[in-house]
Amino acid sequence: MTGLLAKRGAYNYTYIDFSNYNIEKIESILNDYKDYKFETFSIQKEYYDYLGSISIPWQKSEIVRRKIIESKAKILKITPDASQTLDEQEFLLDRVFYSHALDKAVKKYNTAFVNKELLILSGTIKEKSKLDDISEPLRLEYLRIQLL
Repeated sequence: MTGLLAKRGAYNYTYIDFSNYNIEKIESILNDYKDYKFETFSIQKEYYDYLGSISIPWQKSEIVRRKIIESKAKILKITPDASQTLDEQEFLLDRVFYSHALDKAVKKYNTAFVNKELLILSGTIKEKSKLDDISEPLRLEYLRIQLL
């Protein structure tokens, strides 16, 4: 799960949009690959080699990484701890963001809903989860907390 896209909508209408939280990452990708030329590959190995050569903008530039962290911090109205590494800062910002998002989503539902979601997660019932855009381990953690 990249977090670059967000599922939005209401009243049985759903559309995919860029995540405002990760907009700086999206802009850095679009900027880096604006002159991309589509390629064809004759064998799978060429394609896999090409995939291995792709660089992610924030992994090769500390400036881009700092801009991403500043953008996320601004959205969350948090000041990152400058004594932490960039990895630590982003990890903590992401943790706060996803914690808020999941808390908000789960609080909309009653205990019966949470129980049903846990049964879906366990494979006891074969239905599509209403929270399927959240990774299973994270979904399990927060659904369990809601029952406490």
